Amino acid sequence: MLTIQRINPGEPPVWHPDLLQVLEAADVRTDGYESPAEVADDLVLLAVDEGRVLGVAVGHPTTTPFDDSFGRFGRFASLPVPQAWLDVIAVLPTARRRGAGRLLVRVFADIMSSRGCTHVVLKVDQATSWEARVAFFESCGFSLLEGGDDDLRGAEITTLLEACRRP
Repeated sequence: MLTIQRINPGEPPVWHPDLLQVLEAADVRTDGYESPAEVADDLVLLAVDEGRVLGVAVGHPTTTPFDDSFGRFGRFASLPVPQAWLDVIAVLPTARRRGAGRLLVRVFADIMSSRGCTHVVLKVDQATSWEARVAFFESCGFSLLEGGDDDLRGAEITTLLEACRRP
């Protein structure tokens, strides 16, 4: 049965082999990322089925408004903090289309809502299979941020929760 497990901040090792294996298999780059859960507000979620890690989501609530110095965030720039940033989400290619990604988004959105966030923003990793990733995010309720680059997506948490309840 598919479940979501949360890694609490400071629980070593955060970049454990299962998590790295998922990111590598999903062609998500880890270079340039700090280890998740180094900051108390980081949220690390694992999608697990029968003891095997199938997916991962990493994000955090923002403590400052989205930097809109280049006009990338549109109406999201004026939202009061906290809001949520979904840094990384990945599912093993062999485990896709079984609900792990949607469940990760739903649980992430639910936890961020409990922390007072009303919106989530993410940047689509353009390293590989960009179109498939965009299609997945749109199916979860994310949409292109007006005035933003084509890699920025955002959504109200209520939209994500509703879209990710559907099978």
